Amino acid sequence: MLALLPLAAAAAAAAGDAEAVPQLSFECANPLFEVHWFTEDLEFSHLQGVPATYTRLARCSAWNGRRSCCNPSMEAPQQVAFDSWLHHFELEVTLMKSYFGALQSLSQGDVYRHSGELERALFDRALAAFPPVLALARRCVRALMVFVAGMVCFGCEPRWEDFVWRDADGAVTAVNISAESCIYVDQRCRPFGQAARRAARRVLESTLAKAPSSALPDLSMFEDRIASCEWLRSAVALQPLRGGAPSWRRRLEQVDSFDPFAASGEGGAAPESRATTPAPTTTSATTTLPRAVVEATAAPPAAPLPTAPPGATAPRLALDPVQDGLRTGFRFPPSE
Repeated sequence: MLALLPLAAAAAAAAGDAEAVPQLSFECANPLFEVHWFTEDLEFSHLQGVPATYTRLARCSAWNGRRSCCNPSMEAPQQVAFDSWLHHFELEVTLMKSYFGALQSLSQGDVYRHSGELERALFDRALAAFPPVLALARRCVRALMVFVAGMVCFGCEPRWEDFVWRDADGAVTAVNISAESCIYVDQRCRPFGQAARRAARRVLESTLAKAPSSALPDLSMFEDRIASCEWLRSAVALQPLRGGAPSWRRRLEQVDSFDPFAASGEGGAAPESRATTPAPTTTSATTTLPRAVVEATAAPPAAPLPTAPPGATAPRLALDPVQDGLRTGFRFPPSE
């Protein structure tokens, strides 16, 4: 293990433990969250260098009072990642709504009125296939966001290595997602996926229904449990911070309001003057740096990183992002 930089010693001293100098730990070097690994520079969010205990985590609140790699500085990027996934899923639903709206407009036009009886019947059947899809969408999106929340908070887990497959270079190649999580999402998304497939087939049957220039989203991953689980394990679990990993330059442009001396880690207490500072609850608590400062400090700060144990590894435990997600402090979209 490698010794941390002087800032860690200062934090330990402020917590009443000046003699203890923490070390960089492999426990907090999950490759899926590499962009937020610990550095000595507090001008942007990062995980702990070593696991510590906090009591004011708002997003990954299940880790309060437990030894973890998360701290209040991670609240903003965690929320950004959550919002990014929500936007992505809602965009898929918006594409369905847009196509449905285009079909509704066509149904009121001259082309529809002058089409043959068979074509109008096929078009009407395609048009009628969309409301069931849209009615089932919210329940699926909410289930997906519960899963996402659990994966976002996987960055707090010091025993992350027990849940993943790693290759010889230390890269995570897969996450061992529990069957329970797959079933939870499948039960809520399969009806949506199957309804979307029926709508797509109805569109292909009608020449007029294929007229809109907008595209239908690919929702084939929700058509059965095997496809859904494979998609969750590959597309979602391996990029939990989708949209939440800005470049070093962008990260330096915004300074998080996190103060490392305001919340205690293991082995110390926070000063009384800081104890009442609430944990951030939004992503807007930032301060913009002058462009000259950004340009002068755009290079990432150097910090020693722990060395991964040699050789490929296999998981010993299964991760249940759904149960973990349900215990978080994220706000989920309504299911109805």
